[in-house]
Amino acid sequence: MPKLSALRAFSSLPRRQKTSVVILAVIALTFLIQFVLSYVRMPVYDEAGVFSEGIVGHVKTLNPLFVDFSDADRDLSELIFSGLVRWDPVKQNFFPDLAENVDKSSNGLVYTLKMRTGALWHDNQPVTVDDAYFTFKDVIQNPAFRNPVLKNAFEGVKIEKLANENTIKFTLKSPNSYFVSYLTAGLVPKHLLNDASIASLELSSFGKQPIGSGPYKLTSLKLNSDGDQVDLALFDAYYGEKPVIKSFRFFTFPTEKEMLREKGALHALSKLSKDGALAISGDQRFINYPYTLNQFTALYSNSDSAFLADKGVRQAVNFAINKDDLLLNGEHRVDTPDIAAHKDSPEF
Repeated sequence: MPKLSALRAFSSLPRRQKTSVVILAVIALTFLIQFVLSYVRMPVYDEAGVFSEGIVGHVKTLNPLFVDFSDADRDLSELIFSGLVRWDPVKQNFFPDLAENVDKSSNGLVYTLKMRTGALWHDNQPVTVDDAYFTFKDVIQNPAFRNPVLKNAFEGVKIEKLANENTIKFTLKSPNSYFVSYLTAGLVPKHLLNDASIASLELSSFGKQPIGSGPYKLTSLKLNSDGDQVDLALFDAYYGEKPVIKSFRFFTFPTEKEMLREKGALHALSKLSKDGALAISGDQRFINYPYTLNQFTALYSNSDSAFLADKGVRQAVNFAINKDDLLLNGEHRVDTPDIAAHKDSPEF
């Protein structure tokens, strides 16, 4: 009768010791539940009126200034935030976004952008030229800023705010055909981050509780080691053309194989590999839409190296790489990173 003996032993304890035993039992049960939940993947289910999409990866941060190294973060952030300029993958060109218009000087050194009026953050505060100046000057050009991609893009760029004209101006030291693409970076709200530490901004709570100005606002974020769930809802006060889809639910998966296993509950699958696209080719629920993003993958040579300084060596490396085998589904091969070298280059 071990159970009865245990109950008798418990009942005979002093009141203070009983309380301690109960507290310890509750703590132990709480840890056990958390441990079990950490190993149980959240269910992937279809809900009426919600468009569900699968993404390979994990959510690290939704702060748009730190998403350059994660496709999952970048895709989600672009729905929540908006930049001065946007890239239209259908028209294959750049267009003003939070900027009302963009003026590029004839020598390619000066970009002058007048901010649109009427744009709101998701907390209904107005988006102003102060937010643009704060994002690029106070954050990105801050010595403590920790994203080398954006930091290098704006290094040496003179940034001026013409508040009376609601305008921001960027002056480059030399022409850069890629510069316009950097202006697609999502703006962040000064009124929420003005006092934040730039050095630790990547790890701040803003990355998990973002307030943007894009077409969708975050309504729920559930993180799990086996996959995350992100719920987005249409922002009714969005300044641009309203999207048709009102509610998004994104599920992240560690691998493409695991995402394909759940395809029956998903309406879309993002960035499939060639093998992944082939795996769903016979599924009538899906249509494959190849597309390319405004980005590139490149191999750089260290010209300070005596070995790599030899042009013949660099050419040998270039010819030795089968670039076509590196292309993912929907990508195209470009043998030079110079946008200006392509006659169909998108430019203002």
